[in-house]
Amino acid sequence: MVNRILANAVGYLNALVAIALIVTGSLIFAPDNYLVGAIIGFIGALIVCGLIALFIDMRIELIQIREVLEKLAALPRSIP
Repeated sequence: MVNRILANAVGYLNALVAIALIVTGSLIFAPDNYLVGAIIGFIGALIVCGLIALFIDMRIELIQIREVLEKLAALPRSIP
């Protein structure tokens, strides 16, 4: 339960970091061109936050796999 809450919190934080990277990219290039900065920030957010999101999803899947394996291990076994 707590693991899922933490994973969700990190997911929301990841979205905020992505938005911050896009805004920062557009502000860095503000005197020249907002669009170029936003595109560079979007590419950076896509790479960094995409990898973080991938790891979060992998963690959630591994937790679900562990739960299934624990349920299977608790079942009584019959030896033929």
